[in-house]
Amino acid sequence: MDILLDLRWMKPGYTGGIESLARAFLNTLLEIDYSNHYTVLIPSEARFDFDLYGHKNFELINCDGPVYFLNRLIEKIGLNRDEAFREIIIAGHDIHCDVALSLAGYTNPDLMRLPTVLVVPDLQHEFFPQYFSAIELDNRKKAFTSSIENAQLICAISAFTRLTIIEKRHIAGERIIVTPLAVEPQFFQPPSPDAQNGVMKKYGLKPGYLFYPAATWPHKNHLALIQALQLLRDRMGIRIDLVCSGTAKEAQADISAAIQQNNLTGQVHFLGYVPQEMLGSLFRQAVALIFPSLFEGFGMPLLEAMACGCPVLCSNTSSLPEVAGDAAIFFDPTDPMAIALAIQRLLQNDLARQALIARGKVRVENYSWTRFTLQVLQQAFYAAKGYRSDRPFQEMNDTEAAKWLPVLIPNQPGAPHEKNGRSLMVQLKTSHHRLALPWLHKALDAKKQHQPLESAIFGLLAFVLSPRAAFISIIFPAIRDAIRQVRAVDQV
Repeated sequence: MDILLDLRWMKPGYTGGIESLARAFLNTLLEIDYSNHYTVLIPSEARFDFDLYGHKNFELINCDGPVYFLNRLIEKIGLNRDEAFREIIIAGHDIHCDVALSLAGYTNPDLMRLPTVLVVPDLQHEFFPQYFSAIELDNRKKAFTSSIENAQLICAISAFTRLTIIEKRHIAGERIIVTPLAVEPQFFQPPSPDAQNGVMKKYGLKPGYLFYPAATWPHKNHLALIQALQLLRDRMGIRIDLVCSGTAKEAQADISAAIQQNNLTGQVHFLGYVPQEMLGSLFRQAVALIFPSLFEGFGMPLLEAMACGCPVLCSNTSSLPEVAGDAAIFFDPTDPMAIALAIQRLLQNDLARQALIARGKVRVENYSWTRFTLQVLQQAFYAAKGYRSDRPFQEMNDTEAAKWLPVLIPNQPGAPHEKNGRSLMVQLKTSHHRLALPWLHKALDAKKQHQPLESAIFGLLAFVLSPRAAFISIIFPAIRDAIRQVRAVDQV
């Protein structure tokens, strides 16, 4: 198959769990598929995040780089070809594919005429419209509704999301399959004691805190958690620190005000964006994951905590009971006292805590990125070959996955990682590029953590080793964003 994977929205650090989903999906494809051809649309900042060595069947197109803006300029001065007679052109590239995959819940309009498989994480706006501006709500309704109706087949990341699509969008159930997510392998591998101590020192933390990895969107419900901490301290005599990771969003100002009003400044630590390789240490040094979210399409942090041996306390809403099963203590997220009592129960009952850890380790083994990836490819296969309305809805277990593997990924070449007689010059170029990638990632992480000096130093090191990678992922995006800011000011 020729498959188009649309990741144009995946600017690192901005989309939370959907970005983790997309990265895991693409990394799994790179591990298992050397047969199907993939055209991947990706933003400049993520262009060099994936190791394509040995993968001639993957083509990454930088969707907002210099070629894209040159093509926009050509269109503005009227030199583009007649729309009625051209192929699909994205970022200046002709696109030829059998099926398009969209992982963000919506399909870009320029892909609507292709057979499409749509992965839907959630329809939060159907339940909490008050958390969106009028313009954003209208845009989400239009984009999600048209995309869901247009898609040949739909992958819902939980049974809860599938039921939501059926009830809210009135889509036939046989068009929707449940494709549960999983957890990255790194969470199963404990960092060294020195690495864990380094993370604690970096953020000024001591082990034994509650950990909540979530950007401060309103539906993440940090305010109720702050009230629960106040109740624990004032009514139950329990003082425990709370560590929160994730970028600051719309609710951050209200959360900061609540922390000050309740005299919790010394107990609550906001770390901002945390590189993924450090999250395992934060989970392992926590007494528990606390997850009071009002709404989730899946809830990947639950599985990440289980993989790290961290017990889970979470809301009893949306998809979370489905994902956590018997490996969590549940509470009503709208009731701060219920949250406080759940925390108290865990802290005062070590047997219960150990039981949750044991159940979590069993529970997380039920989820697999390979199975998720094969399920999505299965739907792409059906869409490319022609959708059948009589196809029964069923989830894919490991036995079914093994049967489908040679069908979905036929004619796998042997020894795909061999160098195939590459020239010395090509080997040196590849070696320099690989050496540059860690510094490039450090530069981007420092930028997301608002550390301009560190970002500049790491970026310079990346530029010395691979000027092309540094230009595309750091220098050009900085120029592009600066121009956009100037234009926005001029328009105001």
